[in-house]
Amino acid sequence: MTCDASEFERVLSVNVTGSFLLARAAARMMQAARAGSIVMIGSVYRIGGAPQRTAYCASKGAVHNLAQSLAVEWGPLDIRVNVVAPTGTRAPMVQDLIDRGLYDLVGVEGRTPLGQLADPQDIAEACAFLCTPAARMISGVILPVDGGWSANAFVLKRNDG
Repeated sequence: MTCDASEFERVLSVNVTGSFLLARAAARMMQAARAGSIVMIGSVYRIGGAPQRTAYCASKGAVHNLAQSLAVEWGPLDIRVNVVAPTGTRAPMVQDLIDRGLYDLVGVEGRTPLGQLADPQDIAEACAFLCTPAARMISGVILPVDGGWSANAFVLKRNDG
């Protein structure tokens, strides 16, 4: 069975309401400058569900829709809003889940055409790019940083030999 209502509300509060409040505070400062770029963190789970992750999946889908709505609303103020949607990232939380046997590393790597988790640096570089002048015409975009995970419609068996 999925999480209870209080856990569901907590996850949505952190991921969705937290993203909204932070973006709104940043946009107030950016509005005065008539320029800015906001990058939210989404997830590959925006495109489907995962067992025991109902609240997380729902919240990340909402973050993606929130960013697109804000991109439309704040575009006339020259404020761009985008989302970076990573796959599993070898950060301390995920590594802890791997170490405790609670993360299907083989399954994630098997579905990912590039065959590996992302490193935090991969996510940081995508976020940084979206804040540069080179990305001045990119707004309302969900940028997967997932090694091809979201492009793959089936479990890929890698053949490295």
